[in-house]
Amino acid sequence: MPKLYEISDEIERFLIQCVDKETGEIDDDQLDNLAALEGEIKDKCLAVAAYMKGELLEAEATEAHANEIMKIANDHKERGAKHRRRAEGWRKYLERYAPSENFSDSRCQFIWRRSTAVEFQQGKELKDVPIKYRRKKVTWSLDKIAAKAFLATGKKIKGLHLDKRDNLTIK
Repeated sequence: MPKLYEISDEIERFLIQCVDKETGEIDDDQLDNLAALEGEIKDKCLAVAAYMKGELLEAEATEAHANEIMKIANDHKERGAKHRRRAEGWRKYLERYAPSENFSDSRCQFIWRRSTAVEFQQGKELKDVPIKYRRKKVTWSLDKIAAKAFLATGKKIKGLHLDKRDNLTIK
């Protein structure tokens, strides 16, 4: 089957060859051939238009599917965040009320581990802490890593102390 541009070129050649140059008339015998070419070009245009319409429908369906997938992904992300918040609430509940000993069963392990963190005393100013234990962002903040290392040697920093904590790990 010829392409649309080939049919158009064929009609143009046909008109050049079959039109009487003096009268401008087309030979009656050739009118059927011209009508067939015009019908063929219309059929081809309709086929291309139908294909284009199918492509547009496919694009809309694909975009709708992608939007649905995005909605499902966002819903799952929100559900995950909700479950994470619930789990953190249960962790805080267990840290408050559970006995501070390690135990386990076939489902999980209940493990306490000791850690040390630097705490800033209420009522103290950050400017009272030596500058090498502060980090500058937009405002001054405490460099807890450096301060913890220094305090762990047994030396004192005004306004800071080491606080022993028990942290729960559930596996």
